[in-house]
Amino acid sequence: MSKVKEVSVRKASGFMLALFFVIGIIASIAGLVTSIEVALVNPTQVQKLAVEDYHLQLDRLTDKNILSKAYVKYDLYMKILSQDKSFLSIPVFIFSVFLVWIMAFSRRIMVKDLIDRVEQGRRVILQERQRKKDALMQLEKSEDHLNQMHDQLTEGFMVINKDERFHHLNRVAVQFLAKWNKTPKSLRHYSQQPVEAFIPDYHASGLSLCVQDAISKKLTWQKELHFESINRWIQVRVYPTGGDTAYVYMRDITADKTPENLRKMSDAMVSSLSESSPFAIAIMDRQWNYLMVTKQWKEAFMMKGETLVGQNHKALLPRLPGKWPALEGQLVEGKVVRSEGMPFHLNGKDEMVQWELSPWGVGDKIQGFVMYATIITELHHDKEKIEQQREREHKLAYHDILTGLPNRQLFYDRLTMSLAHAYRNLGKVALFFLDLDGFKGINDNLGHDIGDMLLKEVATRLKACVRDTDTIARLGGDEFTVILNGVNSEEDAMHVAQKIIKSINEVFKLGNHDVYVSTSIGISMYPTDGSTSAELMKKADTAMYWSKEGGKNQANFYTDEKNAQAEAGELHKPESVDANGTGVTQRELESHIRTALQKDEIEVFLQPVMNLKTKTVKSVESLVRWKHPQAGLLQPRQFLSIAENTGMILPIGEFVLGTIATRAKKWQEMSSDKVVFSMNLSPRQLKDESLVKRVVKAFEHGNIPASSVALELPESMIVDADESMIEKLKQLSNLGFLIYIDDLGAGHTSLQQLGDIPLSGFKVSNAIVQSAMNSNEDKNTLLSLAKLADKLNIDLIAKGVETEDQIRFLQNIGIENVQGFALGKPNRPEKIAELF
Repeated sequence: MSKVKEVSVRKASGFMLALFFVIGIIASIAGLVTSIEVALVNPTQVQKLAVEDYHLQLDRLTDKNILSKAYVKYDLYMKILSQDKSFLSIPVFIFSVFLVWIMAFSRRIMVKDLIDRVEQGRRVILQERQRKKDALMQLEKSEDHLNQMHDQLTEGFMVINKDERFHHLNRVAVQFLAKWNKTPKSLRHYSQQPVEAFIPDYHASGLSLCVQDAISKKLTWQKELHFESINRWIQVRVYPTGGDTAYVYMRDITADKTPENLRKMSDAMVSSLSESSPFAIAIMDRQWNYLMVTKQWKEAFMMKGETLVGQNHKALLPRLPGKWPALEGQLVEGKVVRSEGMPFHLNGKDEMVQWELSPWGVGDKIQGFVMYATIITELHHDKEKIEQQREREHKLAYHDILTGLPNRQLFYDRLTMSLAHAYRNLGKVALFFLDLDGFKGINDNLGHDIGDMLLKEVATRLKACVRDTDTIARLGGDEFTVILNGVNSEEDAMHVAQKIIKSINEVFKLGNHDVYVSTSIGISMYPTDGSTSAELMKKADTAMYWSKEGGKNQANFYTDEKNAQAEAGELHKPESVDANGTGVTQRELESHIRTALQKDEIEVFLQPVMNLKTKTVKSVESLVRWKHPQAGLLQPRQFLSIAENTGMILPIGEFVLGTIATRAKKWQEMSSDKVVFSMNLSPRQLKDESLVKRVVKAFEHGNIPASSVALELPESMIVDADESMIEKLKQLSNLGFLIYIDDLGAGHTSLQQLGDIPLSGFKVSNAIVQSAMNSNEDKNTLLSLAKLADKLNIDLIAKGVETEDQIRFLQNIGIENVQGFALGKPNRPEKIAELF
C-alpha cells in the first residue's frame, strides 16, 4: 500500500470512530428523554414523581416557542433525575453498547494496521536484500571484466595500497613475482599480502618510494630499477588512482641492458651521427686511426667514397694540425687544443682551416681524440669586404636603403634641430605622419617587388611636394613623416597636405600594373601641440588614425577637443560592410578592390526594361557585381563608393564598357530587334578628361551604333555638374550616344538645370513609382514627368516596379516603359538573353 493511500485510510478510520462516538452520545440522550416521557404518560408515575403541575406549567406559558418549552422540560427532567436515578440506566446501557462496538472496531483497525506495517517492513527488507544482491553481482561482473582486461596486458600490473599490500594483480604480474619466489601462486594467494614478503627489494630498489609518492602526492613515476636479489633490470611505471592505491606496471628490460645490446645501440647512434651531423667530426684512437668520421668531414677534405674507418689520420692529413709531439703531450694531459685558422693546402688550393682537438676516454684513461674542423677560407678572404660593408652600413645608418630617405634616427635628429631653430626664432613647425591606404593589399596581391617600387615612387612624389629645406623620412613599412620648417599657419600646412594627397591619388605605373593608393595624414603643430619630438609624434600619429577612421584619403590636425571626443568614443567611425554575414570591413574592401579586376572578380549583370504595350525588351541596364572571395556577391551600394574614393571606378567603368560592347555585338548578330544597353556614370568618371575617348573606343571596334548605348547620370550629379562635365555630355550626345537622368524626382534638380543637358530619357525614382498608387501627390508628380517627357519627345522609364498591381496601375495611367523585379531581376547576360 502506498504511503498516500495509507494516510487516507487512517484518516477515514479516525473519522468513523469519532462519528460512532457522537452517535452513541446522541442515542444515550434520546433513550433518557424517551424513558422520562414514557413515565410522564403514566398517572401513577406522575404522582409518584410529584410532577402533576407539569402540564399546568406548559399551559401558563405566554411565549410558547420551542426554547421556552425546552427550558421547562429541562427543569422537569432535572427534577425527575434528582428523585429517581434509575432513569440513567438506559442511556448508560446504550452508551456502553456503543463503546464496546467502537473498541472492537478500533481493535480491528489496529490489528489491520499492524499487519500492513509488518508486511511493508518485510517488503522493504526483501527489496534491500535484492538490491544488495544485484550490487554484489554487478561488482563481481566489474571485477571480472577488470581482471580480464588486466590479464590481456603484456606487462605486469599490480594495484598496491597505502599499507604496502597487494590489492590486485594480473597473471603477468604473478609470473613476475615468480622471479623472486620461484613457484607461482594463485591470484587469490597474493590478495592483501605485504608486498615486501614477495619482493625483497621493494624498498631497496626505490619502488616503495614511487608508490608512496603516487598515493600521497599524486605523482607519476617512470623509472628503470635494478633488483639486486634477482639481478634484473625492470622498467616500472607508477600512476596515482585518486584514492589510497597506486597502479604499477612492470616490464623486464634486462635483455636491453646486456653489453651486446648496448654495443648495438652505440653503433646505431654512431652511424646516425656520422650521416646526419652538420659538422665535420673525426673520432680517433690513441694511434690516430679513424674510428668514426662524419659525412661533412669527408666532403670538407675531399674524401667522398673512401672507407676511412681504420685508416690513419697522420697518413692522410699529415699537416692537420702538425707539430704532433707537442700536440699529443697537451692532449694526453687532458687539455683541449684549438686553432682559429691555419693555412692548409687542399686539392691544389690554399685553404684556411679552423679546428679543435680534445681527448676522450673512460674514467681517467685517455683512449683517443676527437677533432672538429671547418673550412673558413671564404670567411677569411671576406674580412676586407666585411670591413667595407661596415663602412657602407655606417653611411647608410641614417638613411632608408630602399627609398634613400632619412630613416627614423636621422628623422628624430632633424626634428630636434627644427624645434630648436623654431624656438630660437619664435617660428612654427608642422609635423606630418603619413600612412598609405591599401598598401598591404598591393603587397600581398602583386608581390613585394611591386610594393617596393610603389614605396620608391611615393618617396619621389613626396619630395616633389615639399621644399629642399623640409625633411621627408620613412619610418618603416608604409609610414612616412614630413617636417615643414617655417610654416606661417595651419592653412599653409593643410595646403601642403592636400598637395600630397592629390599627388598620391594619381595612378602609379608599376611594370604592367596600374596601381592606385591614397594616404591618410595626421598633423601636429609646434608649439601649439607640444614642444618635444615625442609629444608631436604621438599627436601626429593620433591625428593620422582619425583620418583612417574618418574614411581615409584625408588629413586631420590634432586638437585637444577632438582627442577628448575620441577618448569618449564620440568620433564618427565608418560602418563595416557585413556582406552575407562575413563581416568584411571597409578597410579590407579597399585593400581587395585594387586587384578584383585582375582576379576576374568583377562581373556585369543586366536588368531588362520592358515595354508593356509591345511586350518586348526595350533596353537592358548594366549593373556591376563583385564576387568577393569571403563576402560573396556584393551589390553596387556596398563597394562603388570605395571604388570611387580609391580611383578604381575608372578601370571598373572601362571594364563595364568593354563587356557591354562585347555583349551588344553578340546580341546584334543574334536578333534583328534593336536593344539599348545602358550603364551608370559616376562623378569621377564624368570628371575624367578621357571619358569621351574611352566610350568611343569601346564601341567603335564592334561597329555598335552609338544609339544603342545609353549613359545614365544620377539626378544628384546634375547639381554639381560644371561646364566641363556638361560639355562632355554634349559631345557624347552629338556622337549619337543616349543620355538618361536616373532617379529623377528626388527633388535635387530644377527644370532649368535639365535644360542644359541633351537628354534622351528619364528614369523616375523608385520611391515615387512605389508610392504613386497610394499618394495623389506622387501620382501627380509621376504624371507631370510623363507629360514633360512627352513634350520633350524623350523616353520615360518607371523604376522599382515590384508587383502586378503596380504594372496595372502604370498601364492605366499610360506609362509603357517599366523596370523592376516584377519584370526581371538583375542576372547574368546568358539568363537575360533568354528573354529575346
